[in-house]
Amino acid sequence: MSDPTARPHFQELQYAFAAHLRNPELHRAPEGIEDRRLKIYRELFYNNVESFLANAYPVLRKLSSDAVWHARIRDYYTRHQARSPLFHEMPEEFLHYLQSERGEHPDDPPFLCELAHYEWVELALSVSEEELTPELADPNGDPMQRSPRLRRWSHRWPGPWHTCGRSTASASTSNRSSRQPSRAIWSSTGRANTR
Repeated sequence: MSDPTARPHFQELQYAFAAHLRNPELHRAPEGIEDRRLKIYRELFYNNVESFLANAYPVLRKLSSDAVWHARIRDYYTRHQARSPLFHEMPEEFLHYLQSERGEHPDDPPFLCELAHYEWVELALSVSEEELTPELADPNGDPMQRSPRLRRWSHRWPGPWHTCGRSTASASTSNRSSRQPSRAIWSSTGRANTR
């Protein structure tokens, strides 16, 4: 009697193939497939993911050396189990990986997650078809309380805008604990409203 929970052979082959593409050092290639052909797939899949994320996170990519960037992408590619199969949702999957799975790495800047979130917000707003409603423009109101979408797309960082770009020495002498976090809300026009 066969096991009712067992996958059909073709699915076992697909899982083995995908595991090998994601991490060829840990997972052997399925038998019967020429390594020359597998190498094409390994490079094609990885290069597509890397290129897509480099375009989605251009500042993060520019700030990272080639070795650090590729190690970060390889780690994401190997470890992250995507919640969505949609290719255009990969930047959000990468953000989730950075925020929840990657952990601390000595090569990562301390602002890695904040920068990645900022770049993801820019991307998400650039493709969003939603419009901000007039009631969110109330200067005395708090749009964050009225819009779950804005809460998701808001970005928090310590300190006001004018502290960005300070040298490390002058930033370390400022009293960081006395400053309140700032928040920027980006509209689809690219203008920011800070609080």
